[in-house]
Formats: sequence, structure tokens, C-alpha cells
Amino acid sequence: PSYLTLVETDDPDRCSVVGQVITCSYGTLAPGATRTVEVTVLVDPARTAAATNAADVTTTTPDTAPANNHSEVTTPVTPVSDVSVVKTADGTEFHGGDVVTYTLVARNAGPSTATAVTLTDPIPDDLTFVSVTPGAPTCTEAAGTVSCSFGALAPGASQTVTIRAKAK
Repeated sequence: PSYLTLVETDDPDRCSVVGQVITCSYGTLAPGATRTVEVTVLVDPARTAAATNAADVTTTTPDTAPANNHSEVTTPVTPVSDVSVVKTADGTEFHGGDVVTYTLVARNAGPSTATAVTLTDPIPDDLTFVSVTPGAPTCTEAAGTVSCSFGALAPGASQTVTIRAKAK
């Protein structure tokens, strides 16, 4: 399926890939013999539903039981993300009337896409909110709290927010 990306097969000499189809040619297979192919794939980081993959076997020899030539497996996909935030200020000491600039960087280390990512930052009581970038609709301020809704954040992606507040 399109949500799986081939990493490798354990038999690259006999297996070829065209698009999303892996074809392995083994020639003659004696009665009772088996061939096993191991395929390693990477699941799309945005995938949240189970992954279903199918395999078919064919032969030019008449097949007395073609109903068993197809098999598929469904594997649960459990999205896992690692979101973090780092907050810095543009100084260490502020006096009444000074403007403090905070920079917040929200990041997803993956391995899955993080969904419904929100950032919340209450402004301390000794500061008065001035502005936030990006503004609405991504980030808003209400009752002394800045809230940002980023939606989905892909693995390795980040969002930067700048908040300015004035010291009382």
C-alpha cells in the first residue's frame, strides 16, 4: 500500500521493485519446498490505522488449489510522538516598563506525526501581554494565557512562537 515504503528485502538478487510492487522470481519450486522472503518497510509517520499488506504467488504450472495463492496480514499501527518545548527569554533582568520577548519552540522528535498539537503559556502576573507571533488563528491570548493550535506536526518539524510582554 502507498503508506508503506520499502526499506529492503533479504533477497535483492531475486526480488525487484516497480512502484509499490515487489516481485521475486524463484524459478522451479520442488513439491514440498518453500521460499521465504523477508520484506522490511517503513510506515508513513502520519498513519494511525492498521497496516494491511498482501502477497500472491503464481506459477505457469497448472495449480490444483488456486484459492490458497493469496495471503494478507494486518498489523496494528500505534502512533508515537515525542513533542517538546524550549522557552527562552531575551534577557535575565527586567525593570518596570521593559518589554520581555519569549521565544518558544515546539518540536516533534517522532517517529510518528503528532496530531492536535497545542502550546499553552500562562503569562506571569507581573507581566502584561503585548503580542504573539504567529497571531490568530494559530495563536491567541485570553485572560493572560497564550494558546497556540498547530494541528499536525511531522517528525522533525517544529513551530516557533514569539511572545512579547511588558514588565509591570
